[in-house]
Amino acid sequence: MSWWSIAAELVKGAMSVSQTRPPRLPEELPPNGLNLAELLQRYREQVDRGFDAISQTIQEQNQQYQRALKLQRRWNYGLLAGLVAVAILAVVLYLRTV
Repeated sequence: MSWWSIAAELVKGAMSVSQTRPPRLPEELPPNGLNLAELLQRYREQVDRGFDAISQTIQEQNQQYQRALKLQRRWNYGLLAGLVAVAILAVVLYLRTV
């Protein structure tokens, strides 16, 4: 899988998320007493929340992919079992007619 397809999947997944997000409060100007360290701390908290949301979305996608892989594996085994049964039946019918 190429990086472009991974990026496209992430964008498509992000666009299809129907979770309601909390309303964003209007940005307030910091009071005069607020120093740079507090502003940086606020920014880091926002970045951490963003990364947490992204990692949760990725985990949910991974779980969906795992479920799809299990279902696909079961389907493949079922098809293989059916194919083997038909092949055995064909051999038995052929040997009966000979």
